[in-house]
Amino acid sequence: MSALLLLYGVVGLAGNFAAGAAVRRFLTTALLVASAGLGLTVIALGAAARLSPVAIVLLALWGASFGMVPVTLQTWMMRAAPDHAEGALSLFVSIAQLSLAVELQAVCWSTTSDSSVLSAQAESSVSLRH
Repeated sequence: MSALLLLYGVVGLAGNFAAGAAVRRFLTTALLVASAGLGLTVIALGAAARLSPVAIVLLALWGASFGMVPVTLQTWMMRAAPDHAEGALSLFVSIAQLSLAVELQAVCWSTTSDSSVLSAQAESSVSLRH
């Protein structure tokens, strides 16, 4: 498992650098490649459920695609709103963090049937706000 995580991270870093080189001239193409790569590899990984050479290659492609996403999306936002780049990028980060929080909460609710755990989570989230 550690080797697979290392592979994912290394190819993610490579995807990040590749996107950085590509966005100067091919922003739309790089954005489409990153998006399509993410979607297609996740779907294909679902079909290749067992650990096999195909699944390992798909994991590497997923990592490379995921590494491309921040560079391509942030470059696209800065080009779309050059006079408001700071606001656009802060909105990007806020939405990304919100989506992670919603996803994690949904996973927690779907895997927890104990109501005392759910009420403790609700209390802790309320206490963090004050």
